Amino acid sequence: MIRYDYIKGIFGALRELDMTDDDRYMLVRQFSGGRTASLKELHPEELKALLQTLNQERLKRTKKMRAKVVHYLCLMGYTRPDGRPDLDRINGFVQKRCGNANPKRKPLHFLSPAECRKVVTIVEQMYRKHTLQK
Repeated sequence: MIRYDYIKGIFGALRELDMTDDDRYMLVRQFSGGRTASLKELHPEELKALLQTLNQERLKRTKKMRAKVVHYLCLMGYTRPDGRPDLDRINGFVQKRCGNANPKRKPLHFLSPAECRKVVTIVEQMYRKHTLQK
């Protein structure tokens, strides 16, 4: 049962990272030491290591996207008087003004990579409009 959970998690992470089947086969070969290209033939510890690596990559990409959202919103004035990002206002923006990109109205830190990508697109478009108006 644990193997199924690992495999399910790996497929979810691969999907969120937009990896192809070829990428998956390459990763499986790498984690099995060239022994196999099939997830089903990996040992439990290999599955666990692969899932941890994919999750770290997913977190790294999401962190970059969150930083981009904070950066653009700060450039548009979402800052405290001391110049630091006003995270309460930023989370309020993400929860209330991002509509379909964030249907569950989650704070910025809890968005999935797919949701975060949509929010980045919205904020980039707003920033372009904001800079054209000046």
